[in-house]
Amino acid sequence: MKKTLLLMLLPALLLSASCGGGRKTSSTEAYPHPTKHQTWRLVKMQERPLRKGMRPVTIVFNSEAGSVKGQSACNRYYADYTLRGDALKLQGLGWTDVACPEWEMNVEQRYLWLLSKVTRMHIEADTMTLYQKNKAILKYCLQ
Repeated sequence: MKKTLLLMLLPALLLSASCGGGRKTSSTEAYPHPTKHQTWRLVKMQERPLRKGMRPVTIVFNSEAGSVKGQSACNRYYADYTLRGDALKLQGLGWTDVACPEWEMNVEQRYLWLLSKVTRMHIEADTMTLYQKNKAILKYCLQ
């Protein structure tokens, strides 16, 4: 019974591992930089999927202004950024101050802390991964 259930769930688990259902393109074909005001939805923090039922956590890059904005677990946030090659640095991170349930505030604090540690990015097809040095810490799917 357990083996049958696992075999039934395996395709769904494999599809959820990537954003576009397994579509593969090189980063230069589709989205070399997140500069087109595209909305990216967070799917993993430190390799862990987000809690179900949570409002979407997003990031949007504005290349003309050199800024990012988005929705964290509870509040909106913003920052300036510089991108040189794949080296990404966020500066002046700020956010609104709306009260939310404690679990959402905990997720938000963790997310904003990780965002402040980002040093590098990689985009492949519809997936963007942000790194602290060589460790993947935030993974997004193009919304």
